[in-house]
Amino acid sequence: RRAVTACTASLVLTGFNHCDPHQGNILYIPQNKELVFLDFGLVSRVDPYVMEQFATGIRACVAGDYDTLASVFQSVGFLGTPLQYREHVGAKWQILGRDGVKQFATDLRRAMARADGGTQRFGALANVLGRDLGKQYKMFTPPYCILLTRTFLTLEGICARADPDFNIYQASMPWALQRALTPTTPDGVRALRSILFDNSIGASTGKLRFQELVQQFFLQEEAQEIESPASVQKLNQNIEQDEAEKRQKDAIINAVVASPSGAALRRAISDVDATDLVSNLSGRHGRPVRRALARTLCDALDTALNERTQKESSLAIELHPMRRRRQKKITETLIQMQLKRIFGDGGIVKGVLTITSLGFVFVRVVLSAFALYLRRHLNYTSLRAARRTISLSITRFFPGRRRPLAGAL
Repeated sequence: RRAVTACTASLVLTGFNHCDPHQGNILYIPQNKELVFLDFGLVSRVDPYVMEQFATGIRACVAGDYDTLASVFQSVGFLGTPLQYREHVGAKWQILGRDGVKQFATDLRRAMARADGGTQRFGALANVLGRDLGKQYKMFTPPYCILLTRTFLTLEGICARADPDFNIYQASMPWALQRALTPTTPDGVRALRSILFDNSIGASTGKLRFQELVQQFFLQEEAQEIESPASVQKLNQNIEQDEAEKRQKDAIINAVVASPSGAALRRAISDVDATDLVSNLSGRHGRPVRRALARTLCDALDTALNERTQKESSLAIELHPMRRRRQKKITETLIQMQLKRIFGDGGIVKGVLTITSLGFVFVRVVLSAFALYLRRHLNYTSLRAARRTISLSITRFFPGRRRPLAGAL
């Protein structure tokens, strides 16, 4: 799993690809739990545009967005422009029009649905392209494409032996997301803004594609309710396993927001319509986001109270003060820009209402984080006793208000 994340990060962030990462070329050092890659006789490099498109392809695979995946294939030269199609082997090639990519995406979606492990195996995608669709669509194989396929098929084979349920797309997603959020090419910047903003209602409105973003990034990680002692025990067992991934995602997002490469994302954040965002966060569509924020706050509380520290290099420790100063400066700048926009565009009354709504969202997130912390560290019997105590206290001080207030808590 660490080898997959290392190779993905190297590819999408630097363009460097180790093309032969089999077991004999990966050395594990148990003393400090490090991986060392050996034998750099077969390597490759890709340009920034291919790096961004590869990251977009990973995101599309995770989301099941085959329309975007088909566009990526054409952008990197895997599919020709215009797209060529034939009914069967030996038939004459036909040039497809504007709907050619849509037709390819539809056929790809159907083939992936039939393939074994189509939603989590890179090998399944390679088989579908080469064995099924390759007979009908004219495809090309750039040199870097062959080497990338070799890299990830090798890694996937190693991981599948240790974990049959291993999902290479999910393991690669954090680094692919970082690359998608830090574009360096004009096409990448346009793609980022098209993902974030709803251009159908005007390019300069700043209204987010809120529901689409929630479905893509938050619904898969929505918190599960605890209803039995078994679910409490299962949650406690998964806490340690998930902590490393959560720290990795948090570190990536913080690096994106505060690093020089995150300029396009920060510019997009400054253009967001804060009033519309707060309205969505406080509504029913914002529930998965509020839960995700509550889990993040709960993790921070858990780390602070239990004095859990993450092992870091001496260089990372030295860079902490400078990184915190930069994060503070950037955060203050973004907040000032949004406050000017809130009170400048909508007036004082609308600005006050927006800030008040944001305050209510904050209170709900804090209460949810505290409740989640109790669920993690108290057993089921203690939770039932605490809930009964709260209900009785509410009945005593607020007669007739027990059910709504207890439910809210």
